[in-house]
Parts: sequence; C-alpha cells; structure tokens
Amino acid sequence: MMRPIHRREILTGVAAALMAPAISRGAIPAGPETIIIIGGGLAGLTAAHRLRETGRRVIVLEARDDVGGRVRTIRSQFDNGLYGEAGAARISDVHVFVQHWLNKFDLNMVPFSPSEGHTVFALDGMSAFSDDPNIGERLGLNLREDERNLSPGELANKYLEGLPDNLRSSEIDNEALASWAEFDDTNWPDWLRRRGASDAAVRLLTLGADSSEISALYVLRQIFLHRAGRGYFRIEGGMDRLPRALAEALGDNIRTNCEVTALSQTASGVQVQFREDGETKTVTGSQAIIAVPFTLLRDIKVEPALSAEKRTVIANTPYRSSIRFLLQTDRPFWRNQDLSGAARTSAPCEIWDGSFGQLSVNGLLSVTAGGQPAMRERFAGLAADEQLRLGITMAQGAFRDFGDHYQKGITQNWTNDPWSRGAFAVSYPGQMTRWGTIGWNPEGRIHFAGEHVSPWPGWMEGALWSAERAVQEIL
Repeated sequence: MMRPIHRREILTGVAAALMAPAISRGAIPAGPETIIIIGGGLAGLTAAHRLRETGRRVIVLEARDDVGGRVRTIRSQFDNGLYGEAGAARISDVHVFVQHWLNKFDLNMVPFSPSEGHTVFALDGMSAFSDDPNIGERLGLNLREDERNLSPGELANKYLEGLPDNLRSSEIDNEALASWAEFDDTNWPDWLRRRGASDAAVRLLTLGADSSEISALYVLRQIFLHRAGRGYFRIEGGMDRLPRALAEALGDNIRTNCEVTALSQTASGVQVQFREDGETKTVTGSQAIIAVPFTLLRDIKVEPALSAEKRTVIANTPYRSSIRFLLQTDRPFWRNQDLSGAARTSAPCEIWDGSFGQLSVNGLLSVTAGGQPAMRERFAGLAADEQLRLGITMAQGAFRDFGDHYQKGITQNWTNDPWSRGAFAVSYPGQMTRWGTIGWNPEGRIHFAGEHVSPWPGWMEGALWSAERAVQEIL
C-alpha cells in the first residue's frame, strides 16, 4: 500500500521547483533520460512543466489537435466576445494547487456567480426560489414538520451533522479509508434516507443531478473537501488560459495528433508506440507518466501487463455521463427579473449564468445534464441538433421565457468525445474503500496522473495535485 500523500510535501516540492533552472526550448527530446508524458490535458502539461523546471527532458504526446483536455473554452461560435466553458468551469478558494499555477502565470480568479439574485429550483413543472422558506410546499413536496422552513443548505446540514472531521482532509491512508467504510456501502439518496431524511427531503436535496448510482462517500468527500471554502471562482478571460499558458511555456516539447497505442517498460527504460500522420512511430525514455482517463488507457497495450489489481481499477472506474449545453441569448434577461441565472431542475440538470462577468451584451446559460441511465440512453440515440433542442427544453423548464431570448447554442457531449469518453471519474458504492489508492500507485517506471487519481475527482485541482504527486515519485 502507498504511504499517505501529504499536502505539505507536495507544496514543498512546488515551491522548491521555482528555484530550479529551466531547460531552453529546442527540438523535441528523445532518449533514455527523457520522461514521456501521455496526454496533454491539464495534468500532463503541469507534470511536464514541473519536470522541466527541475532539469528533466520531457515529451508530451497528445491525441487531439490541441491541448487542454477537458478544460475547453468555446469562443468562436458566440457573438460579441462572448465565450463559454464546455468543460471545467469553476474553482474553489480551497484549491491551492490551482491558485499556485494561476499566480505563476499572472492569471486572475474572479467570482463564478453573482452575489445577488435568486436561484430557481424547478420540479415537475413547479418552481420556487431556493431561499423561499416554503420551498417544499411550492414544489409539491410533503416534507416532515422538522424539515420545513429550512433552506436546501440548512436541510443538508441537518443530515450532515456529526460526521467525522477527516472527511475534509485531502490526505488519504488506510486508517481513513477504514473509518469511511460505513459511507461507502450505499448510494447517496439511500444514505440520506438512512440518516433519517424523508423521501421528499431526498428529492429536494438531489435536485439538479442524478446521484442514484454514486457512492455516498464520494458525495460526502466532495461536500467536505469544499466546506471551508468561501465560494467559487473562474479564471478571468476563460478557463483555457491556464493550459494554454503551460503549453506556451513547454513549446516544442508537445506533439499533438499523436495517439498512443502501446507502452512497454524494462528495468532500464520505457518505450511508447504512437500513431502520427498515419504512421506508427516509437519514442524511448527513462520513465512515463500516463495522464489520460482510464477510459482511454483501457485501449493502450501495456507490457509487461500492469498488476491485476491495477487492471481491475482501470477497467471498472466509472465516468460520469455528462452533456453541457451553452445557450446564447440576446441579453441576460434573467438579471432584470432579480434572478442569478442559476437553477437546479428535475430534468435533471444544473444551470448557471455562463456570461456573468463578461463584457458581451449577450447572455449565456450553461446547462449541464447527465448521470441517469435512462438519460444516457436518450442522448445516445439523438443527433447533435436533437440534443440541443433537449437542452433548450431544459433551460425553459427553469426560465419560462427563455425561448423569447434564445439565439443559438452548442452541445458538448463528453461521453461521446473519443478522447475522454466521460466527463470525470466517479465511484460506485464499495469502490473507494475497496480500491483505496491502487489507481494512483506507480508501477515500475510508469506513473499516473489526472483528476481520476486524486482526492479531487472532477476538479482541475485533482489534475494539478496528481501531476505534482507523479513528479515527486520521479524526482
């Protein structure tokens, strides 16, 4: 078993790297001392940058024609300078690794959402504001007497009270995993019922996202890791500014349109096989970092085979089925109605004002849906324009006059994206405590990075945290 990874160790490594000399740019290095990084998403780029800071030679192989992975900002398809986030969209102020890298590249964090305006909760054709003390009644929910007159946040706190403090720690070890076993044996809705929540309260607390497949421990970790935060933020000018800054610094050390097909290791080094321009090529190095989702690693032939327990984790780690709709309007009409642009509905979907803080006269609603098995099947059978119409219907479920202002939109279906095959890693009941950190552990000269091998799955923080962990294993 891997020893605990402590945040202070990783942060110390980050700070020390700032003093290390950088290698001058030139031709892509290759040879026995080169570290090969598979994947040019945020984790792969960060690992490459950190290794170059310490004097190592690196090469990044990315299958797409651009870097950034699931950090994807859409600009050209909207009007008047408007842009939208098709992937990662927000940062918490407890995300210390993100803040470190933003500071390094002089990028600013700005508020993710307005501090004023109501959030809409919509359920089966009925709607209410989230701060309405009679929200349950207005949504047709028969809450118990002790659950009434509570906001959704207060209602959640009622059932979270008394849980262990170590749920908020990013440090994971065997002792912590053992103490969390009682939270990992069921899904989130059933765990809430176990805590005493009525069916009506469960319906309210899970509005906006289907969590019927997700481990309660997974959800609790997401809640507690962010509980000390004061709010959410975004990168001023677009989330893609961070991976682009990393890519600019790395220069010719990145090679795009390179699909890795095989990886082999010996006692003295590694060899990576990839396809580029229709040709099969190879590159050798001393070590490799695999920074692609497990959904893609399943198709890469690794020799000798990884351990049986590692292969089990790779083959069975579930990824969230998610689709993002970015819907442009003639103006952010909701602001004149004392609305924040945020909503949670029974579609299920979550909506927010994607144009908040931008200078464009247009508005943009970001609608995220997915997770439910029936919805996955529904989206799978729809063409892109049919998917978009469904997204428009979801927005109208929260904002009834949306259709009067809608202009155009785009769809990002992460499940159908060939280089992700899912939005982010999740866990089903029993997986987190059974697998522990098996997915994270290095095997010989092969290391692993990405949000899926971190305490922060689904977040940019997880990608950056895991990159630093992989770098520390190599140094």
